[in-house]
Amino acid sequence: MNARFWAVLLVVMFFGWGMYADYSLEIARFFVGDEIGGVGSAGAWGDTFGAFNGLVSLAGAVFVVRTLMLQQSALAEQQKALRSQADDAHRQRFEATFFELLRLLRELRSELRFTHSQAYIRRAKNPELKAKRSQEKHGLDALSGFLREMNLNIAETSQGKKVVNRSQLAAIFDELMATNVERTFAPYFRMVYTILNRLRHDNVISNREKENYSRLLRSQLTNSELLALAHNSFTPRSADLEELINQFRLLKYMPASLNRTRLEQLYDPIAFQARD
Repeated sequence: MNARFWAVLLVVMFFGWGMYADYSLEIARFFVGDEIGGVGSAGAWGDTFGAFNGLVSLAGAVFVVRTLMLQQSALAEQQKALRSQADDAHRQRFEATFFELLRLLRELRSELRFTHSQAYIRRAKNPELKAKRSQEKHGLDALSGFLREMNLNIAETSQGKKVVNRSQLAAIFDELMATNVERTFAPYFRMVYTILNRLRHDNVISNREKENYSRLLRSQLTNSELLALAHNSFTPRSADLEELINQFRLLKYMPASLNRTRLEQLYDPIAFQARD
């Protein structure tokens, strides 16, 4: 029953009471005969309507309760609309912030710097390769050079074995980071972590939206970047980066290689699985 019904009912009740006030004696004579001669003699007959008066009072109380319920419902709808507007505004702000963070990530990636160690350079046999290795590398070339030297250190540590434990990878990664790259690599890794962490802990955007945003981030990352992130996640400074990589399954499209084989032995399989 809507508000119109209750308004009509209220008008009918007032109309009925008005009719009764004007024609009460005539109504009494109609029911009990002509022996009622005035208001006083009609009082006894009116007392018989006590139950009816109680019913009318109950109807009035029900009307008040119904009015309060309608007001509460209207207030709830208003609050729901306000929350929806606030959520929409939050989604717009989140999207703007997300793409701004992606832009900053690309800038930090372009600022990566790496120079091979002298031990790595000495392994080159011809002078041209030695000269090339000694040059400072920028951007993705810096990351690729970092990983090439790291893979060589991993091969020497593992002595050709496919399995390397977490502590060994973390030690090799930290040792290479400590040479000359941490000042540019660390902000880059922190930015990736910040983006993933914001996705994980946002309470407004849905899980489906989080998956879509994580796909956008994944599309910006090369396989070299994913491999570097995976290695970085084994170090204590990375906090819960490994959990974030698992949650958003960032390693799913990493190509088959010795590096992937190593990671599959150390990571939760969910990091390589497709989403449902």
